[in-house]
Amino acid sequence: MDTFLDLILGNTLTRLVFFPVLACIPLLFFKEDGPSGAKPVKIYALAVSLIELVFGAYYVGSHMGDGTFPLVRDNAVDWIPSFGIRYELAMDGISMPLVMLTVLLLPLVLLGSWQGITRHWRAFTGGNLLLHNRLPGALLPFYLLLFYIFWEGMLWPMYLING
Repeated sequence: MDTFLDLILGNTLTRLVFFPVLACIPLLFFKEDGPSGAKPVKIYALAVSLIELVFGAYYVGSHMGDGTFPLVRDNAVDWIPSFGIRYELAMDGISMPLVMLTVLLLPLVLLGSWQGITRHWRAFTGGNLLLHNRLPGALLPFYLLLFYIFWEGMLWPMYLING
């Protein structure tokens, strides 16, 4: 059984899902002073989205068989052991094209809004990266509870904070 850190650092579905969340952290340190200050944020966001695309293509390419895509699962990590709940992601031939479509759409969305959005690029990029965590996360869970948490998206941390 792997730890969660091993899953993020390896060629796994967990890295594919949580890399955009980790990539949001440096956005807090970018300075945005109008349209001219947004250029570094735009370049960073495009670079992150292209890295995510490479991660997705490498994952699919390393698991592709003889023209078919088998069921591939990350190693399970005990999440809430007292209830028997584990963190486990899986991808098969049906979810693979959907996940790859979401990975491909992120750089296209950023490039498509390159000229149209002139302010608040840090917030726009952060929102897109967090949404990009949510979409593959809802397509890949092996257990229903994990699907529910990804489907609820950004609302469940507010439930925990507000009690």
